[in-house]
Amino acid sequence: MSERESAKTRLEDAVARLETAIGGVTDNSKTSELEKERGQLTTELTSLRTEHKGVTEQLQTLQEDYKALEKVVDQVTDRLDTTIDRLRSVLEA
Repeated sequence: MSERESAKTRLEDAVARLETAIGGVTDNSKTSELEKERGQLTTELTSLRTEHKGVTEQLQTLQEDYKALEKVVDQVTDRLDTTIDRLRSVLEA
């Protein structure tokens, strides 16, 4: 092998190693970015789960309050109906 062919071979090997190194850096960079994004998403998911739990508890409390108010409204409605009926009886008499 001539000196020129040897130099060419060494140059090609060096370029191949550089390409491999660049590919590795690029892959590591992408992996690092993906890991960072995954961490952020995990944190956000945990936060959203906590928020969801709080909102669910608030909803249950509001539903219970609504049911209690419905009972009160039904009682008031019955009393008003009774009062209206009594007033009609008094006015008709």
